[in-house]
Amino acid sequence: MANASGVGAPPVDPNVVQLGQLMAVLGKDPQYRHQILGLIRAAAPDVPIPELDVARATEAKVETELKPLRDENKTLVDRLGRLEHSIQQRGWQEANGVDDDELTAVTAFAKEKKIGDPNTALEYYRQAELGRPRGTQSSAHLSEDSRKELYKNPKAWYEKEANKILSESRRRRSVA
Repeated sequence: MANASGVGAPPVDPNVVQLGQLMAVLGKDPQYRHQILGLIRAAAPDVPIPELDVARATEAKVETELKPLRDENKTLVDRLGRLEHSIQQRGWQEANGVDDDELTAVTAFAKEKKIGDPNTALEYYRQAELGRPRGTQSSAHLSEDSRKELYKNPKAWYEKEANKILSESRRRRSVA
């Protein structure tokens, strides 16, 4: 057994003592404490270090509790972005007199022609549509009997319809 004078004790390296003192000073500094404890954990993984264990458990618990909130936040941010886009789109439609059908057509036209600016796409779309004839509905709506008669004898059906139109025209002239 060694006595107080250190007789019989192994010799102590002054560098090791200084290193121990430096580690003690750095361990008290909050800036370096976590790094020092991390070095100790790396050197001796089985040594319990409550400060690190509690921090790791707390981080895991916080991360577990924050995940649903982060997911909900992402969903809400996406929804807000879509709503803002929709409001902006409605404002643009109102400012340019564009209805939903025309918007769909302009969007398809812009994609087809690779036009990125909505105002330019609308302008080109409207210019392109100026020369196109629009479909018109037939003024003659056929009843089932009239249709059968047309298929059986087209010439007789045309003569009958022509007589109806002429008599209607004559009636209007005599009333006026």
